[in-house]
Amino acid sequence: MAQAPERLAALYDILQTPAADLDFERSFARCLQKLRSVCSADRGGIYLLENDSYRSVASAGLPERSGSRLRLDRGAEPLRTAERRRAPVIGGPPAACAPGAQSSLAAPLRYAGRHVGALLLTARRAGRMTREHGLFVSLITDKLAQALVSSREMRRLARDARTDGTTGLPNARASARRLEQELARAEREGTTVGVLFLDIDGLKPVNDRCGHSAGDKLLAAAGLKLEQSLRSYDFVGRIGGDEFLAILPGADPRGIEKRIREIKRQVSAVPVAVAPGVKVSAAVSIGAAFYPRDGMTAQELLDASDRRMYADKESGRAGRQRRQNWFFIDSGSGPGGSRRIQ
Repeated sequence: MAQAPERLAALYDILQTPAADLDFERSFARCLQKLRSVCSADRGGIYLLENDSYRSVASAGLPERSGSRLRLDRGAEPLRTAERRRAPVIGGPPAACAPGAQSSLAAPLRYAGRHVGALLLTARRAGRMTREHGLFVSLITDKLAQALVSSREMRRLARDARTDGTTGLPNARASARRLEQELARAEREGTTVGVLFLDIDGLKPVNDRCGHSAGDKLLAAAGLKLEQSLRSYDFVGRIGGDEFLAILPGADPRGIEKRIREIKRQVSAVPVAVAPGVKVSAAVSIGAAFYPRDGMTAQELLDASDRRMYADKESGRAGRQRRQNWFFIDSGSGPGGSRRIQ
């Protein structure tokens, strides 16, 4: 093999890199740079298979930031042929994968007998990719595939560590971190931050009468409705029990009462089926606080919104809001056969 010493050194570096750094994206970027150099490629990408498309985990030679958004269809050539042959494929212009390229090298990434991703290198000059390049790439595909699977598992664990398992919303730790980030940004930019402390009313009776699985269904449905009731750039997370936290960057205190009424309306609008024959129309108590009016720190804002949430809950118990959280028992005999119980 021509340039054998240089390629052996590159091979050693590539094989060592994934194991030497737990920042997998940085490791993949380093591997890709080495591969581009060895294979005389103008562009390259390492892709993780997700359903029927490839998501880029590392790219080189592409416009800034475009690589991280790049997705390729699983059936795109030459990726499809490489997957079918289970070996690197040297080819001509890759259809739709890299506009302007005249030669390509595609290699499947397999782990434990399964196809998990792909490597694609391209060049603007025809005939740039050779059989020697294919042989070189075949020496490192197993290592890349193993690293790709490890990176996917690390991402899953990181996501799980930030996510509430019942609602799929960010958990208490992720919510606290987001609040600190929004407060820091508001301080820099001189803007406001709205903090809503939300409590789902009547969760305990649901748990007591129908079981905790029914309560979980109520929480999940309420969390979804809360998320849908907010703006796309707002934040909502579950911080424990029946409590949620919403963060509203740039919110105007003058319009908060109207927004709170709309959130309550959306949460209680559609009864939730929590058990066979049982539907619950959820209600929510909400307290609001604003940076910098009500506090300068996260704790001050949480305390203020928590106090106002309890005031809202007490007023709701004496008025109409309490009646919104009744059980709807569906006996299956039509509207006339349904009844409510508190």
